[in-house]
Amino acid sequence: GEGSDRGEGSVLRSAPAQSSTAHSPPLPQDARAFARDLRQHGSDAEQQLWFLLRDRRLGGFKFRRQHPLPPYTLDFYCHDACLCVEVDGGQHADDVTRDVQRDAALAAAGVRTLRVWADAVLREPEGGAGGDLECAA
Repeated sequence: GEGSDRGEGSVLRSAPAQSSTAHSPPLPQDARAFARDLRQHGSDAEQQLWFLLRDRRLGGFKFRRQHPLPPYTLDFYCHDACLCVEVDGGQHADDVTRDVQRDAALAAAGVRTLRVWADAVLREPEGGAGGDLECAA
């Protein structure tokens, strides 16, 4: 887990997949409140990446910020592409096992994960993490 393999195999589809029109069951109130709190108190890197992803700015894909998908809350989620984008700070370098387990659980649910380093987003939002997403699109 040196970070060089983060996001390998996580590629956006060139066209959005057909999404189901069925609605998910309502989220527990505590999950909704937790996600709302994360949106209000996000990191600088998350805010910068949200600016690049919001309003369908990336290939027309709609991303949701701090999206609850119990038992997890995803930094960014695109339902049509079944893609989760996670912004990893320094603490993630110390706890790779937890990230691997989370990514495996999401993959089992059909959700791919693309991890980007927070410092790359802050240094060069469009050329760093944004560039990874553009190449994937």
